[in-house]
Amino acid sequence: MKDKIRNFRIVKKIIVKSNLVMLLLAFIACYVYLNNSVVLSQTAKSEITTIILVRHAEKAKSNDNNPNLSEIGQQRAKKLAKTLKNASINAIYATEFARTQETAKPLSEIINIPIKIIEANSTDKLGNEIQDKHKGENILVVGHSNTLPSIIEKLGNIKIQEINENEYNNLFILNISKNDRAKLLSLKYGKESK
Repeated sequence: MKDKIRNFRIVKKIIVKSNLVMLLLAFIACYVYLNNSVVLSQTAKSEITTIILVRHAEKAKSNDNNPNLSEIGQQRAKKLAKTLKNASINAIYATEFARTQETAKPLSEIINIPIKIIEANSTDKLGNEIQDKHKGENILVVGHSNTLPSIIEKLGNIKIQEINENEYNNLFILNISKNDRAKLLSLKYGKESK
């Protein structure tokens, strides 16, 4: 009888130790799985290029070819900065016109990233520069009602409807994967355009 009790205790210890080993192995497997998932998701994020495209904010009435923003436009530019300040923007592009630069300026000042100036009619050059220098980054492009559709088409091979002359609150988010598959999200920001 004593031998049976002793054997029972030995078997019990073996089972307890086996369970502890199995529990430890399960814990290690979960830890490795979760850590690899985090690493994979960080890698996946860096393989997506995100271009946020907006038209310049409302311009002041002027006979000049290069008007500044109106007071309402300045408020919209501040709203854009507030909207994008935590978006991890790596580069900001605007055209040679004051209204695009003034739209980008509040965000540029908040996140301390300079505005890169590119000619409004150089959409191919802009597209090439983003593809060559900014893969895996988040970029803001401030353009015009007649340039944003061609920029989106150049970068994402997606056609959008023409932007009306009185629309200033469109915000397009173009995500491009490492294999050049593009998805476009069309949103609004700030007050509705009048």
